Amino acid sequence: MAKLKNLAPAFARMARLEKIVQEAYHKRDVELKYVATEGKRVALAAIRKAGWKRGEMIDIDVDMIHRARSIAILSDGQEVPVTTWLGADGGEVDPSGAISCVCGPDFDGKWYVVNLAMFTGKVH
Repeated sequence: MAKLKNLAPAFARMARLEKIVQEAYHKRDVELKYVATEGKRVALAAIRKAGWKRGEMIDIDVDMIHRARSIAILSDGQEVPVTTWLGADGGEVDPSGAISCVCGPDFDGKWYVVNLAMFTGKVH
């Protein structure tokens, strides 16, 4: 029992450090959301200033797929969620076994079907 009492300060310090870490993660997430939101606001303002309307947008393609975060990054910088990962049989699979995916919607409500082999030359 005396040995456990000696560990109490260490556990208290670990709890304080964990709280600091969680606060740092929260602050980072808030800052990332702000940057993403500000970027979208600036892009939409530029689109309005140019006089474009929805449906008259330039061609947008999927430039990257981030399997771990389940997002697609479009050629205009938008990040859209990957909603469905598809396997060779057309059924839903986890990201590591997918050969294609469905992502969207983007600012214009457009959805994308992506052949994942086009990014790597082979599917991992």
